[in-house]
Amino acid sequence: MLSSCRWWIRECADLFASARSNSTRKRRLSRRLSVEYLEDRCVPSGTTISTDITTSTEWTTAGSPYMITANVAVANGVTLTVDSGVTVQINNGVTITDNGMLNVTGAAGVGIEDNGNGGTEGIAVNGTMNVTGTAFTRTGTDYGGSFIQVNSNGELIASNSTFAWDQLSLANASILKSTDLSGNIFNLPIFLPATDVPLLSNNLSFEAVNLLAGNLTSGQSLARQRLAQGAHEVVAVPVDRVGP
Repeated sequence: MLSSCRWWIRECADLFASARSNSTRKRRLSRRLSVEYLEDRCVPSGTTISTDITTSTEWTTAGSPYMITANVAVANGVTLTVDSGVTVQINNGVTITDNGMLNVTGAAGVGIEDNGNGGTEGIAVNGTMNVTGTAFTRTGTDYGGSFIQVNSNGELIASNSTFAWDQLSLANASILKSTDLSGNIFNLPIFLPATDVPLLSNNLSFEAVNLLAGNLTSGQSLARQRLAQGAHEVVAVPVDRVGP
């Protein structure tokens, strides 16, 4: 939408320039009409989401893009389905908390705005998040604030998707099965328990894989392991801090 507005801004600027050669009255009329035209064209289309989702809901292409402007939660026992071709934009400093079921199937993209100001933004998974064929992208000048956090008893199921936010964290006691993650590209650091590392092997590539602190006992070691065919070798390294 932003690029579309910029195009119309340039068009209106051309109209202003051409109007200079006309009389004062025509110039003022052209300026007024051009501004009205610009304002009409740049009114954001789509759907603004700023309240919790308390009944099962489907986001369709008719309402796309969906702009998340305040912290929202998917209630326990509720399913939010994001249809194929839908675009979701999460604003800077805003979190979606999934306490129920979040299904994202073939979405055009789930974008996040990361402009700093000391805030974080992303998705916290306490229930189940099921993702297929979706790109998680980010815009903005800040790095480190965007996240997917899978908490205790939460489960992320993802296939053939690309994750390019700042980090993905799987907490201790989060659920990860051998079939949960496959065919994905992880262009971000992953933080997870040591026992879950072998369950990543069905994916395409990784930026980095890091162990949660306290997952290795004294004297225990973790063998170097190639986690993805065709990807660089990833060594899991214990870290002391994780999460947004």
